[in-house]
Amino acid sequence: MTDKKTCTALYQAAWTIQGTSDSMYVSLGGRGGVKAYNLRIDDEAADPLRLASKMEQQISAVDLDHSFNRVYNAKRVRLQISTILRDVVIEDIDMTGFKESVDYIKGRCEA
Repeated sequence: MTDKKTCTALYQAAWTIQGTSDSMYVSLGGRGGVKAYNLRIDDEAADPLRLASKMEQQISAVDLDHSFNRVYNAKRVRLQISTILRDVVIEDIDMTGFKESVDYIKGRCEA
């Protein structure tokens, strides 16, 4: 904990999808938690199934820092998330404005 200023972008004012200067998070809090997920960027083939990390399980959110450069440049991000409760949650995210939000955070919030 420091006094350093930090910023987080919210997707269409929804707390469930958040962007930072180096990641994007999709929360499954209250929706079953995260067990595993597939990521698909734009019209590329979906990535192989990825098991949730211990941190992702603890915070009930997908952390896309491992694919941030691809997400940063994407027009569309799709996630198929298998929950701990054995449900499947589909997120189809229009990335319009994400790059600009990240650039704003990098330029004004981390100086």
